[in-house]
Amino acid sequence: MLRATKELTKDLKVKTDSKLFLTGWSEGGGAALATHKAIEQKYSKKFNLIATSPLAGPYDMPSMLQSNTLELESDDLGENAGIYSWTLYSLLKFSNINIPLQGI
Repeated sequence: MLRATKELTKDLKVKTDSKLFLTGWSEGGGAALATHKAIEQKYSKKFNLIATSPLAGPYDMPSMLQSNTLELESDDLGENAGIYSWTLYSLLKFSNINIPLQGI
């Protein structure tokens, strides 16, 4: 698809630069990673791959909360405390869970 798009933009005289950025959400994030790997291994001379941003949501909250997401050491909340806090805040703010955000 990337080669076809490159050819089409040339035929249509659409001005582009050579920078390639990949992204995807959920299964698309996995596809973006697989594409990144394939380009690095087989097509690095044909494409100027700059960066890939694979994304996914916290789909299995109980496992996430029970894992070592928060590796507590004394008063330190661990290096992943930010993602834990953001996830909890987002779930409470944007879902139908009726728990007040004050004091969290």
